Amino acid sequence: MPTYAYLCRGCGRPFEIQMSIREKDTWKPCCPVCDSAKVEQQLFAFSVGGRGGTSAPGGFCPPGGGGGCCG
Repeated sequence: MPTYAYLCRGCGRPFEIQMSIREKDTWKPCCPVCDSAKVEQQLFAFSVGGRGGTSAPGGFCPPGGGGGCCG
């Protein structure tokens, strides 16, 4: 089951919720700390197995590369 990361705009705390893709499309989460519905989904990077590494975590380019994408 996928894990989704959120940030509460009410209290500023991050939290994660595991739910199916179908649940995510039909259900709006609330903050488990302050019960606010003002939440924003966050980018949640992950890695799936494999050998070797990348120079940047999660396969993202480091900032300040002079514009454009890594390459």
